[in-house]
Amino acid sequence: MSIVGCCVTGIFIYKASTSSSFFGPISGAILNAIQIRVMNIVYELIAKKLNDWENHETELDYTNNLSVKLFLFKFVNSYISLFYICFLKQ
Repeated sequence: MSIVGCCVTGIFIYKASTSSSFFGPISGAILNAIQIRVMNIVYELIAKKLNDWENHETELDYTNNLSVKLFLFKFVNSYISLFYICFLKQ
């Protein structure tokens, strides 16, 4: 999840440095949308591998743990930009 934080910080630094041009905010938003999609796809693959390595006894444990991993990551990945805008950006 720290990778997501670093990516979002980099995107906002990019937006701030290109804010004087017309395409700065637009390209930052596009980069943010791409980052969200790519990180969701990558983490879904990683979460499945991690869940396989945990060797759960039942299928229910497997699906529950995978669901928790995916939900938490996708929640943070999708909404960290909004939290940054609401609470940190001045």
